[in-house]
Amino acid sequence: MRGLGLIGIGCFIAGIYGIGRKVVLSTGSSGSLFYSSRWDSWHGWWYGIAAAGTTLLAVAGLLGIVFLRGQARWIGGALLALSGILVVFSGRAVLLPTTLFEFLVSAFLMAIGVKLFLNSTLANRSAGY
Repeated sequence: MRGLGLIGIGCFIAGIYGIGRKVVLSTGSSGSLFYSSRWDSWHGWWYGIAAAGTTLLAVAGLLGIVFLRGQARWIGGALLALSGILVVFSGRAVLLPTTLFEFLVSAFLMAIGVKLFLNSTLANRSAGY
């Protein structure tokens, strides 16, 4: 049963890779509404803050999910969601076109990976299985 957990982790990573290879993180100027070619600079004081804020909120959210107990874990999830919103509004993530088939295969691999991992002895070591 331990092998199923490793296969599950591998399926989940393959699913993340399938979706993640269609996301390009950009630090350049292309594709943003706030870039001015006349002055060759970014408009808005939030440009540098959005990148740092995204990283700090994502790390704080992950730490909150891992270390907070019980009902307080929603704080970590909220911080992660806020970091995702900052990524979208800062214009640094470019989503490349993907087919429905590629998306469904990646989503299927992630779902199967999580299910295999949760049913394995790797995830249930503390339960005494």
